[in-house]
Amino acid sequence: MKRGKAFTLVELLLVIATIAILGLLLFPMMGRMREKGRQVQCVSNLKQLHTAAMNFVATGGRLPYSTTYQEFQNEAWVLNVGWVSWRTNVPLGNVNVRGNIDMVEGGAYRGLACISNGTLFPYIQDVRVYICPTWNMYARRLLGTASSLRPVRSYVMNNQLNCANLYGLTTGSKQILFTEAGIQRRWEGRVNASYGVLDDAGTSPWNTWTLVTNRWRIYPDFLTGDGALMVGGTTGGTNESIAPIHADGRGHAVFADGHVELIPMHRVKDAVFGGF
Repeated sequence: MKRGKAFTLVELLLVIATIAILGLLLFPMMGRMREKGRQVQCVSNLKQLHTAAMNFVATGGRLPYSTTYQEFQNEAWVLNVGWVSWRTNVPLGNVNVRGNIDMVEGGAYRGLACISNGTLFPYIQDVRVYICPTWNMYARRLLGTASSLRPVRSYVMNNQLNCANLYGLTTGSKQILFTEAGIQRRWEGRVNASYGVLDDAGTSPWNTWTLVTNRWRIYPDFLTGDGALMVGGTTGGTNESIAPIHADGRGHAVFADGHVELIPMHRVKDAVFGGF
């Protein structure tokens, strides 16, 4: 009788081991490729936000407000609506009521309303543009699979360009307009020790920027900001920072002239004030 050809046990084990080794080698590469795809989408989002801001400039002559706030002008209260706005209407003149700008939707949070209430939404008409896929992934991971909260915004506008005249700006290629958002909790002028702030002296720990272990990160229990990146601010409110969530602990930023770069954390102050 002729015996059929078959693999021996050693040959089968060798094939299985080879496939396993190849899988282990390819798995990190696949992760990097997925992150690269998320970065491409993030760059596209920032460019769309910049285009919307330029359309806003074409109609109003100035960049949008970086946040929504009230001020007293000509013996009357005026509401300046930011690029993203409050989730609810706050009565004019009621300065004791804070109008939070949520970054998540669900529960008591109304992040989608904050987006649609903003002055840039008419030029975009797509809420997906307001969130980076990588930021969204980390936020969902930190919130947990059982959470009913859904992240909807991850970008922040440079407060130094608040309602700025773009045509007179000489630092357009050096000054960021929109960037990745981190959160730092500031309440009544006091900084919570768990959050931290980048001050004018530049004394923050530059070499320990991580999403999970350092103060500059996404906080699942406080995803409410004011839409504005403020460096060196000392007033109350909920200011936002930069989240270094991409390659080598850097964050994407679109500059006032429209180009996008990955910002290293030790150059944050330069990029905010136009010296990048």
